[in-house]
Amino acid sequence: MSRDQLDTRIHEAARAARASVTGLAAEAMAHRAPGTRAVRRARRVATAGVLAVAAVAVLMATTLLVSTDDGGDEATNVAAGPPTEAQMPPPDGPPPAPSPVDLMIAEGTLPSGEAWILGVGGPADGLCLAVEIGDDGMPSACSSTPLGPALPGDDAYRPQLYGDIRVPPVVFGRMPAGITEVEVVLANGARTERSAVFPGEFGPFYTVAVPADTVPVAVIGHSGDGESVRYEVRQ
Repeated sequence: MSRDQLDTRIHEAARAARASVTGLAAEAMAHRAPGTRAVRRARRVATAGVLAVAAVAVLMATTLLVSTDDGGDEATNVAAGPPTEAQMPPPDGPPPAPSPVDLMIAEGTLPSGEAWILGVGGPADGLCLAVEIGDDGMPSACSSTPLGPALPGDDAYRPQLYGDIRVPPVVFGRMPAGITEVEVVLANGARTERSAVFPGEFGPFYTVAVPADTVPVAVIGHSGDGESVRYEVRQ
């Protein structure tokens, strides 16, 4: 209900109340006996009528303010104005944390449940592995050389080791083109199951988690035609 409709309803109620009072006063004056007592009675009737008019007007205003057609409080909403900052709903949680890498290559979850991201980042724009560890966010381990085309004689394919003691050791790195699977050789002579590599520029790439009580010593890459290459883990 609009403000104009509300005022109209209040005025109509007031006019009806005044009409009723006028009739009561006239009846009292018509049946009065001579003397001041009848005059006083007529005045009391008129006074009561005025109070009734006021009471009816207040009652109508209160009722119309509280009850609207849609069950809301339209008058209160109009008067309240726009919500203040304290009344605004809270945002959907804190803003997301910045990514630990500048360019993501792959992501996944370790067998122990921690999420990881493989990508390009760090001071040298090298290959980085970041692992989510509790309240510490995603600490990362990065290569000290920029990720780019492999040059003869460099260690572009030498495996990197993520060695935070709070998570199992993770070996990561890249392989020459044509390699489709990798396996990690452990110090006790055992080997992990073969894992598929991730495609990407200057790749392919890999991440392999090993048991916490073992030491990785090398990574062997296998191609689709049966060829293999071996690179020692960077300790």
